[in-house]
Amino acid sequence: MIEKFSAKGSADLWLASSIDALEISEFEDIKFEPGKNEVSGKKDGELTIRVSPESQNSAILTLDSESEKNIEIYKKSVVQALTNLINGPEENIYIRLNSPVGDFVNEEDIQYQLEPPQTDELEENENIEEEVPEPNKKETINSESFVTAKEVEQQEITPWYKTNWFSLLICVLCPPLGIYLLWKYKIFYEKDRKIFTVFFGIYTILWAWLIFIILIPGLTRGFTTEKVDENGNQTEQINAYWTQESVSNFMGQMPGLINEYDNLYINGELGSPTGNETALNIYNQVQTLCDSVINVSELSADNAALPIQQKVNETAELFKLAIQDGTNSLNSGDINAINNSVTSWNTAENSFYSINYIYDNAVQTAVDEDSTDSSEN
Repeated sequence: MIEKFSAKGSADLWLASSIDALEISEFEDIKFEPGKNEVSGKKDGELTIRVSPESQNSAILTLDSESEKNIEIYKKSVVQALTNLINGPEENIYIRLNSPVGDFVNEEDIQYQLEPPQTDELEENENIEEEVPEPNKKETINSESFVTAKEVEQQEITPWYKTNWFSLLICVLCPPLGIYLLWKYKIFYEKDRKIFTVFFGIYTILWAWLIFIILIPGLTRGFTTEKVDENGNQTEQINAYWTQESVSNFMGQMPGLINEYDNLYINGELGSPTGNETALNIYNQVQTLCDSVINVSELSADNAALPIQQKVNETAELFKLAIQDGTNSLNSGDINAINNSVTSWNTAENSFYSINYIYDNAVQTAVDEDSTDSSEN
């Protein structure tokens, strides 16, 4: 399709701004042919812009493309390009034409652009009233350069969520979303977007680390004896459970028995008469401790120590199962059975040490509180 427009501004101004418009819209294979006053590029198909002078301060624009979308993209981008050129020094127009897209312009083309109009050209336009520009006055191009209402509507002010300042603000507050907006709405030139993406990519790592260290205390707090309500009742309930004789005996004596059994296995004594006798003795002591702690009255549902009691009882049941496997394996003398019983023992052992640190913390806290009370007295 082909569209023609009569637009205010010199042909050179429109050629230079058309090159910028294609670059802003990320067209590819951009070419400038000075001899034809023609700029072209490819996006969704090829777009060609031909500019012919209408008067000293107006030009005829011919937009030729198989894609209507290309033409609409150009109309939106050229207003920004015009504004950039007009607000800068007038020499920028000729500088832009001098080398707009690499080596497409040679020295002869530059001379062609900078040479004053020839006498023949003036004679051809003698019927056109000459407009004498005022000194130091810049040309003014606005959205009315396109004369149809549709074009004016398309040149409305950029929505706030597509502005540079908003995108950068989001990059600071939420870098992943900000980077997405930069590319979604094509904020800045592509080269600048790549720089911002690298910068805010590094910033994202620091940002994520900061969020992580803020949230991680709440995620790792988990199971602890520091569950204290306003009156301190929860701490008292937990301490009361730990200080029961059966529980304190279980938590206090099990580490020594576990180490003694582990040494038997490490030293290869399991399976020997002496080692078996020692192992059975350890089994008996552990069995007694486990039965005793399991027989502690079950706490009420609203008691803060109930989860701890459930974990301790679960550990005791695992030890009882390991003892049963161990006793059977020692009686049979089967090496494979002995190894399997050691695996059961290790499972119970791991469960024990998962609660042992809670017990140690409770004991240490109680010691610290006693020391504090003594110093105050």
